[in-house]
Amino acid sequence: MASTSSASTAASVPSTAEAITRAVIARIGAEAWDAGDVHAAFLQATLLSYKSAAVGRSVKERAQSPWDQMWNLDGSRYIASSPTDYAHNCPWNDWTPPSEARRRATAAKATNPATGLARIRVKICRAPDSHRRGEKMVVAFASIEVCDSGVKALVLRRGSETLLAIPLHRTRVAQREGVVRLSLDGSSIAPVFLYLEDAQRCDALLTLFA
Repeated sequence: MASTSSASTAASVPSTAEAITRAVIARIGAEAWDAGDVHAAFLQATLLSYKSAAVGRSVKERAQSPWDQMWNLDGSRYIASSPTDYAHNCPWNDWTPPSEARRRATAAKATNPATGLARIRVKICRAPDSHRRGEKMVVAFASIEVCDSGVKALVLRRGSETLLAIPLHRTRVAQREGVVRLSLDGSSIAPVFLYLEDAQRCDALLTLFA
């Protein structure tokens, strides 16, 4: 998703709708976007065109609203959300067009054929019962890849960022109630817990270790 601008990046964000339009048109020509890229850019720009209104609700009004009491107790849910407030991942700045994303994926598979053969969506959590307690979890994708040393490893990725890579032959795996516990044999490093949202994903992940 797009992220709001900070003080360090605000100067690079288009300040008007006209400037945003010019920035998108410039990217279309400079990067040779295809029809699918243009359509996807239009859809994302449309989604980001909403601007929240001012809070406009008093403390008394929020106290009388069950919704506000649960989700908006301090009245701060409204943020700067105009298109001119977004500094990243928008068609007018550093958004990656679908055609370029596909090109990068194809190049990555050619470099490392093992990459992308099987990727399982998981949620990294702090403890086995994090999902039951409603704690925040990090969405990632698990795969088995061959490292530069030739050793197979379990890799957890989030976008282009590698969160974890551990040798497969040293990984101990335990599963209980949809949570997979990973620990490194012979190491004092704390175990990693992966929550799988359904049995199909859990079975798929365990199959990677077979």
